[in-house]
Amino acid sequence: MTTVSTLASIILTPWITALYLQEVIHVDRSAMLISIAQMIIIPVLAGILIKARLPNLVSIALPILPKIAVLGIASAICLVVALNAGSVTSLGILVLCAVVLHNISGLAAGYALARAMGQDRITARTIAIEVGTQNSGMASALAVKHFSVLAAIPSALFSVIQNIIGTGLSGFWSSRPTSDQKAGNRLTNDS
Repeated sequence: MTTVSTLASIILTPWITALYLQEVIHVDRSAMLISIAQMIIIPVLAGILIKARLPNLVSIALPILPKIAVLGIASAICLVVALNAGSVTSLGILVLCAVVLHNISGLAAGYALARAMGQDRITARTIAIEVGTQNSGMASALAVKHFSVLAAIPSALFSVIQNIIGTGLSGFWSSRPTSDQKAGNRLTNDS
């Protein structure tokens, strides 16, 4: 799902952005498509190439890469907020409500649609997290490059909110195992 949605974002993000904003501001879909392709395709291809050519280096670096990614995203969020410190307070509550509703809607829709399609609870929970967690780093970068630093505030705020809500939901679900998980644990313990 992550691979498909990430690759689809290369084409769909510029198209959807233009669809929503065409009456308000000009959206250069071609430039946005190129930006997204550069942010997604080049790093993915570089990662595949490095993994194929230098597997020992990759195995050494792999444990620290998530920490580097978190540091990079946190730095981008801090920069966006710092550049817009005055505007953040005036936009505050409205943007916060929109961001929270967006995240909760994604989580709920992911879970509900998965269950409606006959998926078990474990799969539905996984899909909920996948749908509710978005690439806010890419959104911030696109907003800054194609609109303004102020336009990046919602995605920076979303990055924080999705991590808080997603972590909380994951913790809540992990403390309430499904009947499938309980059955699996019984089988493991009986072995």
